[in-house]
Amino acid sequence: MERAPLVRMLAPMNLPCDECGSPFLASRTAMAGLCAECAHQLYGYPPCAHIFEFGACANCGWDGSTSTFIASTTGGSRVFHDAGVVDIQRAGSSVRVLVEGVWVYAGQDTCTREDGEIVVSDVSSLLQDDVEVDAPSMLPEFSDGQILTLERRTGCLWLLVEWSAYSPPRSATCVYEIYGGSVRWRVTRQYPNF
Repeated sequence: MERAPLVRMLAPMNLPCDECGSPFLASRTAMAGLCAECAHQLYGYPPCAHIFEFGACANCGWDGSTSTFIASTTGGSRVFHDAGVVDIQRAGSSVRVLVEGVWVYAGQDTCTREDGEIVVSDVSSLLQDDVEVDAPSMLPEFSDGQILTLERRTGCLWLLVEWSAYSPPRSATCVYEIYGGSVRWRVTRQYPNF
């Protein structure tokens, strides 16, 4: 894996991108106020050859965030059904759902897979199986979580997860309702085209 020069990693960051909210390296974008990815998607500037390390691109600083507008215009769609839930965390007023194995379809014969996190900011309340909780939790007796349904409802991220254990075999479903402000997807790892 090619490492980004240390100078690039220490370059000044702009916070945040006006379109997607990601931090980015100001020296690696063609447009003031936009990360390299949004400048590419919106205005056709050359794309960055992203190398994700520690949750951000080592070349341009983009953290994988995508705005609703760009997601709706790029023709690509993410499929969360059957993706794995690695962890669910509350940090201050945000909730992070760490997910792996999300399929991204970008045309008839093009698909990739990525891991990332769903970040809900300005969380006002959380329900787990219709019970208000301070922080959502994985079911500790189960070793694996799989997304059955993920919906963005008005002011709410609605998530149905099937938790499974393999010895002895058993499963349970859990509904998470996370009420808050913005919801964004942040890529942490991308896999080659399939």
